Amino acid sequence: MNATPSAGGHILRLLPWVVLGGVAGSMTALTISAVLLGHIGPSGAFDPQATLAALSLAGVLNTAGSFLLGLLRGRASRARRRSRPWDPRLLPAVGTGFLGSFTSFAAATAPAGEMLALTVASRDDPAEWWVLFGAGAGLLAVTAAAMALVGTVAAGVGLLIGRGRSSHRADAADRTAEVDDVHEATG
Repeated sequence: MNATPSAGGHILRLLPWVVLGGVAGSMTALTISAVLLGHIGPSGAFDPQATLAALSLAGVLNTAGSFLLGLLRGRASRARRRSRPWDPRLLPAVGTGFLGSFTSFAAATAPAGEMLALTVASRDDPAEWWVLFGAGAGLLAVTAAAMALVGTVAAGVGLLIGRGRSSHRADAADRTAEVDDVHEATG
């Protein structure tokens, strides 16, 4: 009989930490949005300024969260390199849970989608509907692409800063340690 714990058991032990981090990250993003934007609720009409403000704030939150995730991962890698590994619950709770929910694209697009749907529903002319739908879909597509690009760059910068100065040998050791972490996390 195999005495090593199963990957499923290890993941289940981490799940509460990821969930708690996720709840905290979602609530933090919601609170920041509510404080900075106020409640964007159904007004019966499309408000381009409110939509752009919501998408801009979501972009800032996603960029900040991506940077922090890279920074967190870099610091964990640096600590492991110095033989001072962190608590194994920290990365899943803060990285996957908190920062994963904090940077949710769904939260960014919900106000735009809600306002677009209200506007389209208030129009009788199908041609007007298609123009508004196309403009809204285009705005969301551009926003998604921009957030992906900027978020990736921010995560990379955070990772580089978090790791600190290192040599090629240290980078190779980091990659090996990351593979070891995956094997450790999965049993």
